[in-house]
Amino acid sequence: MWREKSVNLVARAPGLYDRYDALPRWARETLDAHAYDERPRLYTFEQLEKAQTDDVYWNAAQRELVATGRMHGRMRMYWMKLLLMWTPDPQTAFQWGIALNDRW
Repeated sequence: MWREKSVNLVARAPGLYDRYDALPRWARETLDAHAYDERPRLYTFEQLEKAQTDDVYWNAAQRELVATGRMHGRMRMYWMKLLLMWTPDPQTAFQWGIALNDRW
């Protein structure tokens, strides 16, 4: 159901899906409440794009995205969760996630 909702959002509001403020209010509030939590490590966009992290599963998901243009839904959730941990704030994670997804 969630995948269908996201597909419908992109199809019916193409200029909306890639904006942080398009997230549901509860999601933005939760992300913003943790925006200044300590991050275990930070990676650059280039390191992430090249799958140069310490996490073999995240790297495999990123390589799959680059090689095939696809990623399993559960891995995509894991992939984005770690982007939130490895970027300075939720807005950056969101922007980089969109950029990586759209590029590959």
